[in-house]
Amino acid sequence: RRRPCGRPLLFADAAEDGGDPAALAARAQDAFNKAMHMETEYMTRFLQQKDTLEVEALPDAVDICWAHILSEKQDEIETLEEWLVVKEKQIIPTLEKSLEMLKDKGNQDTMDFGMLYRMVAFELFETFGAMKEAAKAGEAAALA
Repeated sequence: RRRPCGRPLLFADAAEDGGDPAALAARAQDAFNKAMHMETEYMTRFLQQKDTLEVEALPDAVDICWAHILSEKQDEIETLEEWLVVKEKQIIPTLEKSLEMLKDKGNQDTMDFGMLYRMVAFELFETFGAMKEAAKAGEAAALA
C-alpha cells in the first residue's frame, strides 16, 4: 500500500518517537534544518548560477522553498485539517510541478537535487503533519 505522495506506508514511522513531544520536536527541527539547507543550496547553487548550468529556466525559489515558507507561516496553520488541505491543494502540486521542471532540464545536477529534495521535503511534510496531529490529540485529551 502506498501513500498519496507515492511513498510506501511504513508502520515504523508512526511510533518512531513513541509519542514523546520532545522527540517529535527534535525530529521536526531536524527535518526543517535539512530542507532549509537544501533550499539555500538551491538558491545559491542553481538560481544564482543559472547561466553556468546551460538551462533556460528554473523554478522560482518560492515554488521550491517550502521549509522556509512553513517556518514563517506555521503558526497560521492552526489545525491538522487545515494543514492537510494546504499540503494537498497548494504545496504538493506546486512542488511536484517544480521538481518535474528540474528533472526535464536534462542536467544531472538539477535531476539529482530534485530527487534528493523530494525525499527531504516529504519527510518535512510528514513530520509537520505529525506535529499538528499531536497538537490535535493533546487538545482532545485536555477536553476529556
